[in-house]
Amino acid sequence: MSFPDGLAERSGPAKVAVRQLFNLPHAELLPAQGHYELLDLLLVEAWQSAASSYSHSWRRCRTDGNHRIAIRASAAKCNRHGSTYRPRSNPCALQRKPLPDDAAARIAAAGGQIIRRMAGVGVAVAAPSTADGATLLRNLRNDPAILDADYDRMVGLIAPTQMAADDAADVSPEMMPHPLPTFSTALPPDFFYASTPQQWPAKRIGAAGGGIATPPGAPTSGAWDVTFGAGAKIAILDTGVNPVHPDVKDNLVFNLALTSYSAGFGTPNCEVPDASNPPFDLPADQNGHGTWTSSLAAGEIGGGLLIGVAPQAKILNIKVLRNLAATPAQLNANNLPDTPYNRCLLRNGSGFFSWVLEGMVVATLEGADVISMSLGGFVPRNLHGGAGAALWSAFNRVSNFATSHGTIVFAAAGNAALNLDQIRAFVELPAEASGVIPVIATTNPALFPPTPPARQPCTVGADCLASYSDFGTKLGGLSAPGGDLPGGGCAFSGSPCLPTGFVRGGCSSGLVGTVPPDPSTTFGVGGPPAGTSFGCFGFAGLAQHAWYVQATGTSASTPIAAGVAALVKSANSGLSPAQIRNDHATDCTGYRQGWLQCAFQLRARRC
Repeated sequence: MSFPDGLAERSGPAKVAVRQLFNLPHAELLPAQGHYELLDLLLVEAWQSAASSYSHSWRRCRTDGNHRIAIRASAAKCNRHGSTYRPRSNPCALQRKPLPDDAAARIAAAGGQIIRRMAGVGVAVAAPSTADGATLLRNLRNDPAILDADYDRMVGLIAPTQMAADDAADVSPEMMPHPLPTFSTALPPDFFYASTPQQWPAKRIGAAGGGIATPPGAPTSGAWDVTFGAGAKIAILDTGVNPVHPDVKDNLVFNLALTSYSAGFGTPNCEVPDASNPPFDLPADQNGHGTWTSSLAAGEIGGGLLIGVAPQAKILNIKVLRNLAATPAQLNANNLPDTPYNRCLLRNGSGFFSWVLEGMVVATLEGADVISMSLGGFVPRNLHGGAGAALWSAFNRVSNFATSHGTIVFAAAGNAALNLDQIRAFVELPAEASGVIPVIATTNPALFPPTPPARQPCTVGADCLASYSDFGTKLGGLSAPGGDLPGGGCAFSGSPCLPTGFVRGGCSSGLVGTVPPDPSTTFGVGGPPAGTSFGCFGFAGLAQHAWYVQATGTSASTPIAAGVAALVKSANSGLSPAQIRNDHATDCTGYRQGWLQCAFQLRARRC
């Protein structure tokens, strides 16, 4: 795909990794969005739900060691059924109970030790102690009380397919307090929503009304005539959230980082660590992705320059992804010298599947009505002896735990333009886990996108499948605006502010009291030099600490869908996830139907 001046493809290695899946032997670990590491994870499955017994050790647990293995425990009669073992249909997958009392002893006997536990769903994370990783894994799989065990894998954020910088302003750090403004401080609150065409995604799905001003010709009534989402909680499982961003700070009620640095995240460490809580990272976003997605879901009214879909919903920031340094090969492909600064400038976001699983459990126990995950990775489907089956079953278990407690779960479908119906040897997690709603991306109907007609016919004025979006009729997914070319930016003064096919959202301005690192500085595993931090995606110079960004991807579609679900829950608190999903699927199918707007209006009419 070619891009006009000012745009840069930022999908990283994801597309290449997906294309190469078919050439990988089953014995190898599969790349999750382009990267993987041999670590070890434990998943232990049992009989009945007991959420009250869940250990809150996630507030203080450590992740020392280089090997983690995943185990799921069950009674012997729920063990594998030969090479056709299918996690989705296994009769034990829906029968949950806490970790058994002898879980630690069994793991120790196998040569390992528990380092993290998700007791309420029967999942634990373990590391080798007296045996190496391969021996521990083999011993665990031979234990008749353990359903399965597998290596932990790395999962990646669904990186934006395109990003655009706004007009650069001649502003120096001495002129403005931190964080540096992307736009003039003279602009009124909610400027992008009330005065420009930039926030077309929110208006397209019915986020309008309630007395909020709009530009001429934009809708003046909609879901906000009924509710702004008050009382609902949206858990954003991502790279963290900027705690001082004016569009989200007052809605941010919970912050937790489950992430930490290890060699698998490359050199140097592209994040400032949490010195008060080693080895964990700060919950603050040092990537840009998590602030973008959270602002789309629940950007507040009157705070900054934009409004999210559910502006009175509360945000639970659960950090499950962290910065992943670019490799020398990636820098070479972009004609950049191999320096610590450039490795972090072209950083991606990644984490472990176990962090995502734990984040889903934490979100559920913290009372999240909605979970939004703009992340994903592929694992083999239904292979005997682990090789992805354990992870898939674990996600089924945890997502069922969430939905059984009233939480509706969304995950991005992906940005590789893949028909997932044709990739039956692999499963994308968490999007294809039981109970999770995958979200595909649609375009701005006011701007004709470059969607290939052979793949999906598209007409002017329609909600078209975005050119990059993964899709599939068997997904059981839903659609929401994710944007596509053409782009249109805004001047620093706010005029002009052009129509755009992109999705405008907040970005991370780095850590308070810091400036972007100097390109000439050298740093290593300790993180960026003192007084500096990374913030907003791969933008250079002062734009690394920008307030706002416009980008495209299913990463945008997912929190937008989550915002609509929060509106529905706010207006109809007694609805179950199944009722919300069934209404969407039955009455509002098809990405051309504007299902989000239809779904809310449907519920508003019925209730």
